[in-house]
Amino acid sequence: IPGKDRVYGALCTHTAEKRTFTRDDGHFLQAVANLLGVAIERKRAEDQLQRYAAELEAFSYSLAHDLRSPVLSVEGLSQILMKDYGERMDAEGLDLLRLVIGHAGRMDALIRDILTYRKLDRVDLNHERLSLGALLDNVLGHLGGEIQRSRARIDVRGPLPAIVSDRVLLTQIL
Repeated sequence: IPGKDRVYGALCTHTAEKRTFTRDDGHFLQAVANLLGVAIERKRAEDQLQRYAAELEAFSYSLAHDLRSPVLSVEGLSQILMKDYGERMDAEGLDLLRLVIGHAGRMDALIRDILTYRKLDRVDLNHERLSLGALLDNVLGHLGGEIQRSRARIDVRGPLPAIVSDRVLLTQIL
């Protein structure tokens, strides 16, 4: 049984009655052996891919948790600084501190999104017909304060279509 870089074994045949194998029999058996070699290599590649995926999942989980702690510390300490010493700061200092707090909050949100994304392959998706416009309006409503603070401008043109998707997943994406 040939493989890409090695031989996996031999394909042996047996007949109940004595006979001579024809050239077509030999070609057929070689084709079977070739298919077995491809199947063995595919299974080995799938196993290796699963090992890599498990390693990547463990790494992303560890990385996200290791990053989240200092980000939360920066955000928390900045909020304490704002509360305890904010009245002593000038406008520029307060703006910079608000910027640090905002960026730390966004970084924490990104890290939480990574942790959520990790779990997607273990979640059953609930596909339903959704109004994309209504869902986007809901998300924009929740992000209203963030949008105003960042002075972002969001333009939605025309009516958005109805789609079939998972409501929770699409909300996270938006």
